[in-house]
Amino acid sequence: MKALDSTLRKPPTPHLQVIFLAGDIDAQRRGEMADLIRAFVSSPAVNALVDLVYVTFFDTTRLGFLARLRRAATARRGTVSFAPPRTCSAR
Repeated sequence: MKALDSTLRKPPTPHLQVIFLAGDIDAQRRGEMADLIRAFVSSPAVNALVDLVYVTFFDTTRLGFLARLRRAATARRGTVSFAPPRTCSAR
């Protein structure tokens, strides 16, 4: 399956950054994930919501993205929350 673009969605409040992920999240998307972390860090948001609803595969190598995002939010006394995927395959 071709990976779909990840995006930042307009947050409902200035204190929340919504990160929308879709498709396969694997090592090929390393740069994209780094861009999303940088966007969060440069935003005024304190909290992040990672929308995983349309994620079809999440490679364990991308867990570092979640850890970095959590560290960035924690440094601002914020949190990271998740909207769980509908289905996700293991390979």
